[in-house]
Amino acid sequence: MPKAKSYRDLTKELFDPRQLFEKREPLQGIRVLEVCYVVLGPVACDYLREFGAEGIKFEGQGGDKMRLLTP
Repeated sequence: MPKAKSYRDLTKELFDPRQLFEKREPLQGIRVLEVCYVVLGPVACDYLREFGAEGIKFEGQGGDKMRLLTP
């Protein structure tokens, strides 16, 4: 039976900068269709994209209504 790694070894391996870009993103391979146009819908889709999901944004004829607001 293999010996369990210590917490220190696990965190060192997890945050190793040499392996940063070799890790698979958690939602890689998942496609999200966004059909929302009010604040929480697009923000939720952005969060999913940050975790590796592919986001497809659908806008009606009027476009995204939140573009009229400034940050």
